[in-house]
This record gives sequence, C-alpha cells and structure tokens, in this order.
Amino acid sequence: MLEIRKLIILDADNVEAFAKWVLESVPAAFFSALGRPLIEKSLNDKTGFSYGMFDGDTMIAISLVYVPGSGPSNYGYDLGYSEDEMNQVAQLVGTIVSPEGRQGGIGHKLFAKNFEAIFEANYSIILATMHPDNIGIGKLLTKNGFEAKKNVLKYGGLPRIIWEKRK
Repeated sequence: MLEIRKLIILDADNVEAFAKWVLESVPAAFFSALGRPLIEKSLNDKTGFSYGMFDGDTMIAISLVYVPGSGPSNYGYDLGYSEDEMNQVAQLVGTIVSPEGRQGGIGHKLFAKNFEAIFEANYSIILATMHPDNIGIGKLLTKNGFEAKKNVLKYGGLPRIIWEKRK
C-alpha cells in the first residue's frame, strides 16, 4: 500500500542514501550534488516542506522543498525579485523517483502534498530549476502549473532553467 509521509530530520540518512542510489542512474548534469546541508534544510521543521512516498517501509520517491530566505541561494535573486517576493519563496530542491516507481503519477502526488503544505504556510511562490535536457521533469513541472522563466548557469556552470509557480 503506497503512502505519502512528511519527511523529518530523522529521515536524513535514508533520504541521502536513497538520492545517491537513484541519482547514480541518471545523467550527472541533470542533478547537482544533493549534499547533507541541503537535505537537512529540506527536512527541518521550520524550513522544510518535504514528503516521501513509501511502499510499507520502503522509500520509493521523495520531493524535497525548503524556504531559502532572501539571500543569493534564492532563485528569486536570479529573477530580480524584490525582498518581499523573495520572502514568499519556497524552492523545490528535487523530486526523485526510483526506477520502478516512474510513470505511475507519484511525482504529481508528491507535488500536490508539497504545494498544499507550502500554500497553507502562506508562501505564495515556488521556484525550481532543471537541466534543459531533462524533458521528464519539464513535463512534470508544466503539468503542475509551473512556467519556465529564465535560462541561467548554476551549480558551478551547469545550464538550468528556473521555473516558477505562483499561488
């Protein structure tokens, strides 16, 4: 039975191992390193809105979101947002689905849970980045109401598209 659960800081080791395992099978340019500090920000009670899909105790997908504040790590900085807008941003760090869980609508279900929590917490903008060649994520973002806003170089010069969704 599939179940969506809120991820918490105690899940950090499992999230890190799961992400490493799944990301070994995708082109390296598609994802920047998902380091421990970013995972912990995404699982923090105050700054994280992250969820996982589980089959019993087995993690089969994660969707990590955190609130970056108004500094340069906020993608709104790249979009020329005002400080007020930057304080309304939650950022999608990544949605990672195990190979056997793909094509089953799991990404949509996790996004719905992320968005519900983000908007209930009174954040009104969700930003995400993706590699231009990652067509699957582009389709998922588009189907979930995101709009491509700007091509940028991020994470040490990797090409990315910044996507935006507003409440």
